[in-house]
Amino acid sequence: YEEIFTRQLQITAHSGDVLVAISCSGNSPNLVHAFEWAKDKGIKTVALSAFDGGKIREMADIGIHVPTIKGEYGQAEDAHLILNHLVAAYMMRRVPELS
Repeated sequence: YEEIFTRQLQITAHSGDVLVAISCSGNSPNLVHAFEWAKDKGIKTVALSAFDGGKIREMADIGIHVPTIKGEYGQAEDAHLILNHLVAAYMMRRVPELS
C-alpha cells in the first residue's frame, strides 16, 4: 500500500504534469513516496496540508498549509474542501474542455 500512488504515477505521469496531494498529517508513506518519485522525475508537486504539514509540506514545490491543532480533522478537511472547490471553479473557467 505504501507504493499505491507511486505505481499509478509510473503508469500515467508525464513530464509537465503536477502532482497534488491532500493530507492532514502530511506524513502518509504512500504520499511521501509519490512525492519522492515525482520530484525524481521532474514533476512539480503541490501539497495541501494541515496540522504541522509533515514531510510533504517540506517536500512540495508549492504548499498550501492550514495550520490546525493535531487531530482537528474537521476544520482541516473543511478548509481543504473549500480550496478544492475554488480551484475546480477556476479550472472550469480557464480550461474550456472541463466545462
